[in-house]
Amino acid sequence: MGATAYHQLPNDAKFDTRSQRGKMATKHAKVDAEISEGMGVVTMKRSPIVVQSFRLLFMWGLAVIIFATPPPLSAEQSTPDVTFSKDIVPILQRSCERCHRPGGGAPMTLITYRDVRPWARSIKQRTMAGEMPPWFIDKNIGIQRFKDDPSLSDNEIAVIGTWVDAGAPQGN
Repeated sequence: MGATAYHQLPNDAKFDTRSQRGKMATKHAKVDAEISEGMGVVTMKRSPIVVQSFRLLFMWGLAVIIFATPPPLSAEQSTPDVTFSKDIVPILQRSCERCHRPGGGAPMTLITYRDVRPWARSIKQRTMAGEMPPWFIDKNIGIQRFKDDPSLSDNEIAVIGTWVDAGAPQGN
């Protein structure tokens, strides 16, 4: 079969007097379907104008997709937006280093990139789950602002997730 597939007409289809099976076989490009319904036959035909309109619309859509898509970034241009040095260090200093420091209560230090990088996935999981930093006060009841609150905002959690998903780049 070629590039165009046509619907096969059933052998037991009923035709009205204007369209015989021989005529329909030669004009099968125009016939989309034949359905026998009770008293008469319903024939749906494709109009050449409609077919050309759909082709033109398809071509315009394809052109828009091709030309409106920005070109991929080269190796020099693809600098990550979120880096450890620029975005993650301030979050860690404010919320994590109280416990995650030498002699602190936490099992590992989170001060340098070399300390943090092996724990990047775990940090993302724990912060998204709300387990780290530990803050056991419900901010929806009673007092909602506390001095030296180590808890992370939704934006800070999203920045950590973006950093980890980008491969945890160090930056400058």
